[in-house]
Amino acid sequence: MKEYDQAEQNYVEATILLPSSSRVWEELGDFYYERGQFGQALEIFGKVSQGVAKGYAPIHEKLGRIYERLNDPSRARIEYQDYLKCAPAADDADEVRRRLSRL
Repeated sequence: MKEYDQAEQNYVEATILLPSSSRVWEELGDFYYERGQFGQALEIFGKVSQGVAKGYAPIHEKLGRIYERLNDPSRARIEYQDYLKCAPAADDADEVRRRLSRL
């Protein structure tokens, strides 16, 4: 548990040192997602989505997964559809299509 707390502190400190780095914020969001802290991950990825280009596909896939975990299929569907519009030939496009079909 102590290692997770230290890792979180390191990520938070990195966002303070590099507040305009969407990559640092994205890593913090990934950390929260992997820990099952979907509300916090959603908050972070919401911030990231404001700072990246509208066509940045990975943020839509991540938001789709979070909304799916939060049992919000309509918002998950929107994010997955946006992902596929931005990256229709992505390596994981078929997986995203499967996720969409299950919503």
